[in-house]
Amino acid sequence: MNDAVSRREFLLGMFSRARAHPPTDASNDASMAPGLGMTDLRIGESCTLCNACVDRCPQKALAIEPGELIFNSRECTGCGLCQQICPEHAITLLARDGATDLAERSVYRDEMVRCSKCNAPYASAKMLEKVTAALEADRIIQICPACKEKAIYEKLFGKPSPMVLK
Repeated sequence: MNDAVSRREFLLGMFSRARAHPPTDASNDASMAPGLGMTDLRIGESCTLCNACVDRCPQKALAIEPGELIFNSRECTGCGLCQQICPEHAITLLARDGATDLAERSVYRDEMVRCSKCNAPYASAKMLEKVTAALEADRIIQICPACKEKAIYEKLFGKPSPMVLK
């Protein structure tokens, strides 16, 4: 690519050529335009912000900030790994209508649950709900890993941990 041509101009040119010569199978398949920033995704309400899609994305097009999933369409190639790995089946890949908005954006939000001892956020509300239902126990999972270590030590030995834990 010529240095005089920006990535955005290149992508817009590729999009124009793709629209002028559409494929014979004009389905709404995200693989229609991989690597052109023309893949979008929709996140269903079953998302628990578990991080599986973020960990699996080879392009790092997904990220988790406290309480939200961020999607960067500039980085997405439409490979579909996020959709395949999602344990909640919450991700749907879509072909974009145009390459006009290649921005990073929040695609899903959930309330973060805070540790009942130190108030640090540690899990999404939907994740806690799912784990609580699976374990049928909620007190021990309502605290963050650091406080959990302290609580378990105190329960086992009847005294505070001699180690300074966060």
